[in-house]
Amino acid sequence: MSKTDYPLVKADWEEIENLTFKIAKNIIKDNKEIDLIVPILRGGMPIAMLLSSMLNVEDMSCIHIRRSVNDDPNAEFKSPINKGITNPEKISGSNILIVDDTLDSKITLDYTMELLKQYNPKSINVAILYNFNKDTFDNIYSGEEVQNYKWVIFPWEEKQIKEVL
Repeated sequence: MSKTDYPLVKADWEEIENLTFKIAKNIIKDNKEIDLIVPILRGGMPIAMLLSSMLNVEDMSCIHIRRSVNDDPNAEFKSPINKGITNPEKISGSNILIVDDTLDSKITLDYTMELLKQYNPKSINVAILYNFNKDTFDNIYSGEEVQNYKWVIFPWEEKQIKEVL
């Protein structure tokens, strides 16, 4: 896959918190039982930490999937690579919530779901901070359903922020 050329947009911590709160509020409204939060590292971890507090869910099982060639804005993407799962024994029989920062082509999410299904979770729900995949708007908890592509630079990507903004 080639390098993208999307406009760069800086997200601040207040926006991240507000979008995460929106996700948590919708999960609670739907009476979803969540036993285990599974962030896709690295981007899903900050959102997962916030959701853990907001939903009062202590257990996590992190999955590290890598697709981008590097951490630069508009970086090139490749096929997903599983770099490891922590606490895989907690997945079996749990109502899990997969958490990531962005969703576009769904390649990483589909790959992650197939990996996690091997551990026989009771149910799988998904929370995405910025959802660019219009086909999933109805069945994923999204902080923002994004209509036009943009490359979001997160507060934890300080190096990139300094270089491009």
